Amino acid sequence: GFQYGDQLLYVYSVYPHKVLQVRKEDGACVEKWSTADYLPLFQASLAAEADIHGSGSATLVSNPDGDDYYLALLHYLTRKERVYTSLAYKFEAKPPFKVLGVSKPLPLQGSTRAFASSLLVLPEQGKVVIGYGVANAEARALVMDVRDLEALFECSKETT
Repeated sequence: GFQYGDQLLYVYSVYPHKVLQVRKEDGACVEKWSTADYLPLFQASLAAEADIHGSGSATLVSNPDGDDYYLALLHYLTRKERVYTSLAYKFEAKPPFKVLGVSKPLPLQGSTRAFASSLLVLPEQGKVVIGYGVANAEARALVMDVRDLEALFECSKETT
């Protein structure tokens, strides 16, 4: 989940990008926003004959230029070979939380058997920590410089 003001929200689906709000009164999740504007995400899924899956966390990233965004993880899982490809993605820091960009594949060891599952941004250190599993048997962490992660987004600017 992620916080937006005093609201607890969850990304229910990456494409279309559906965001749910947890009702304080009873804990029920209610769909609040849905966008399907980032076509490269859908087109890549079709080309790879893969399903898109998200992770359970999103982290607000504050930029000095004021273009804040949420950073989250996703992976493609091919339908035939059951191969994982993990990526990071950005979405707007305000409703309707549109997808802004998707990275190139993350450099996880274990290649097609690795999938990213957790994310921690350490702004003071300029680092990002990505927790991931390999073949449902090992837990690992990838520690990256924020600039290196940002470079993975450079060739994936929105084209719609």
